[in-house]
This record gives sequence, C-alpha cells and structure tokens, in this order.
Amino acid sequence: MPRQYIKLFKEALQVVPQSYFLVPTSYKLKGIVRERVFRYELYHRLRSLQPAEDPLSLHAEIDKSGHHDFEEDDQKNPDFVFHIPGTHAYNTLVVEVKGTLERTENVINDFHVMTRFIEQYKYRGGLFILYNCTPEEFSIFAINNLPNRCLES
Repeated sequence: MPRQYIKLFKEALQVVPQSYFLVPTSYKLKGIVRERVFRYELYHRLRSLQPAEDPLSLHAEIDKSGHHDFEEDDQKNPDFVFHIPGTHAYNTLVVEVKGTLERTENVINDFHVMTRFIEQYKYRGGLFILYNCTPEEFSIFAINNLPNRCLES
C-alpha cells in the first residue's frame, strides 16, 4: 500500500515550482533553503492530486506529544503521515523532508524517527525526500553517517 503514496509524492514533486526549492530573499537573491515553505507547497500539491475517495488522510507535522500510545521520546512530529486518524491499523507511510544535508544531526534524527515509526508504531513504510542535493552527495553522507539499519528499513 505505501507504493501508491510514494507514487503520489513523485507526481507532486514534479509539479512543485522551482521557486520553492530555493526561496529568494532580500539578502540572497539566488535563494536559500526554506524547508517549511517547500513542505507547505508539497502538501498543497499532494492534496490536489490525492483522490477524494482515498480512505487515508494526509497530515503534515501531526503532533504526537501527549499521545498515550507514543513513548515520551517518540513524541516527534513527522513532516507527513498517511494514515487513518484514530487507529493504528492503517498507519501507512511516514515521511521526512530535508532541503540540505548541512545539519547532520537533523538528518540522522529524521531516519531515527522513520525507523521508530515503522518498527514501534507499525507504519508500513518510510520515505525520505531530499532536495537540492545530488544522489552522490546523499550516498557519501549516508555511508559516513547513517547506521545500516536505517538504510535497510
């Protein structure tokens, strides 16, 4: 089931305008990474493409703090989840998005969040979206920074 939602992300990413990948500012006209701006636009594109009859909900930055089913150290806010609210039976996809690899600890944390949601809370899959980087840059980063179990999950 996660495959259809991964496909939806691929379609949505193809229609996100380039101006959201690097947002121009008054101090840097070429633009800077603004992940929140990018994620909001991606959310809009996803919701526009998601079929109305889809049984799963797409939620962005859903807050798990205070949720009695989540351990205190797992009360993270994934960038996106596809699920049916109010049940763990249809936890389908947990997604993290990064626009840069500059903050190593944040990227590593995203992989830990996805792995934990898959292993502990039975999400069927995880998707890491990295923009503004080449596959080669990510490969080098992953080899040097991510434990094997994060890459295999």
